[in-house]
Amino acid sequence: MFEQVLDPVANSLFWLAALAAAPLILLFVPLGAFRAKAHIAAVASLALSMGTASARQTPEKRAHH
Repeated sequence: MFEQVLDPVANSLFWLAALAAAPLILLFVPLGAFRAKAHIAAVASLALSMGTASARQTPEKRAHH
């Protein structure tokens, strides 16, 4: 059965929100401030999203499910 893990990053709601906002910041800041091409900013944001998602999925959590 699926069991959702609800532990925030470093037991802090602030760090959890910062981690969740990082891909959006990485998408919009290069587009607005540096006039980067949209596909470059999107790929960078996607890479950061996938990296943070896989980093949060530790080996012991993978084995548990």
